[in-house]
Amino acid sequence: MESVERIVSGLTHFMKTTSLVSTSFFMVAMFSSTLLTSDPQLRAELKSGQAALSVLGKPDFANTTANGPTANELDRAEGVAIDPLTNKVFVADESNNRILRYGVAAAYQTGAAAEAVFGQADFISGLANRGGAVAANTLSSPRSIFVDAAGRLWVADSANHRVLRFDNASSKASGSNADAVLGQAGFVTAATATTQSGMNAPVGVTTDLSGNLFVTDRTNNRILIFYSAASKGNGANADRVLGQAGFLTNLSGTSATAMNGPWGVSVDGGGRLWVGDANNNRVLRFDNVATIGNGGAASGVLGQTDFVSSAALPVGPGALSSPYYVAAAPDGTLWVGDYSYERYLGYKNAAGKANGGNADIVLGQANFTTEGAAAASATGVNGANAIAVDKEGGLFASDFTYRRVLRFSGVVKVKAPAKVTAVGGKAIFRGTSEHASQVRYKQPGGPFTDAKGKLTNWKAKVTGLTRPINRVRVEAVALDKRKASKIVKVLNP
Repeated sequence: MESVERIVSGLTHFMKTTSLVSTSFFMVAMFSSTLLTSDPQLRAELKSGQAALSVLGKPDFANTTANGPTANELDRAEGVAIDPLTNKVFVADESNNRILRYGVAAAYQTGAAAEAVFGQADFISGLANRGGAVAANTLSSPRSIFVDAAGRLWVADSANHRVLRFDNASSKASGSNADAVLGQAGFVTAATATTQSGMNAPVGVTTDLSGNLFVTDRTNNRILIFYSAASKGNGANADRVLGQAGFLTNLSGTSATAMNGPWGVSVDGGGRLWVGDANNNRVLRFDNVATIGNGGAASGVLGQTDFVSSAALPVGPGALSSPYYVAAAPDGTLWVGDYSYERYLGYKNAAGKANGGNADIVLGQANFTTEGAAAASATGVNGANAIAVDKEGGLFASDFTYRRVLRFSGVVKVKAPAKVTAVGGKAIFRGTSEHASQVRYKQPGGPFTDAKGKLTNWKAKVTGLTRPINRVRVEAVALDKRKASKIVKVLNP
């Protein structure tokens, strides 16, 4: 029913989901055995109004046709998540009641086919709960999804009023059973509840670096927190609650302690919880969320100048209208899917902004003062939704009404010294890169070797030099094969 409402009215306040991406996956992801990507300085240097580089779910940027469930098609794109261990991309296809998994190469290509599906037995089926009863291998309106540092996929299975966990999600076969469930005592029930263990239309999921799970229990107007969630049994109680003073109430409100239709959640590297409080047209920030008590007050707000206002401000850099999804990037930027203003907003150094602070980047619109759905293109969106930040600092952003996921990335760059001097036929030099997944270097006549260190601060070592002048080629390579290169002249006196 919610899907229909959103199709009819793009401004409705009771739809949109997801936690996107917390920084946890950047803390463990690696590119090869030598080149680390666990770098908090990794930046999404995107420019306002820039075009997407590729699209999933449709064959090109102009196509928005609903072609039925296939391995290449999306109907209503909801949550997006990236496995930090494999870099595979997951997309919740809400109206087809399934989650698609894309291999790394495919995820960076327009119109690519998914490699696996969860919630359905095959790629051409789309009925809720496979047309039957709820089970461990079915889904009904999946919303937010998140892959934690151990490769577990968490799913807000909204219409089944539960959260599912799929272990080793990047290697599971299509149609696999979930490994655990919260919100229900088992896999075969789908009851609503306002209790310490029950849920009512959960839509947002994310974890922090300690493995604590945060669930947006939307219709209950609250956030449930499960400590060390992967160790809990089916139907376990939540440990804490935000948005309500206790576990037995579900009142909506507009204050520092209340919410109205909360949706997406994300935890940043500083342990701050960000919440898309959609019906209040704001994003809330809870500092030190690991220690805050039940019903604790938010520490900051974006989209409103105070905690008691809820009406959407006129479109501009400080306004939000139905902000459903949030994603905290490792460089401190907070990305928000500003659904009803048809745009994605980036707040640099979000934790340091004053209440009502302005966004710094806008995608989906040419500037901060325009709104409304544009024609489907690489720059125009209709239903700005969930966001996931990839290992290169780029974005995968779901575009709900246009049935697709857009990929935005910055220019691949590499910096290296123009000249260095070897000692005893050996030389070490350092450099930086941006928007790449690999930095490699090549001596004359030799193979490429991966640089060591961090992508943003790498190191190369050349040995066995016999020529007086050696030109070493350095390349930064992105997952979509875009490259940047430099030549380092190594003098060997």
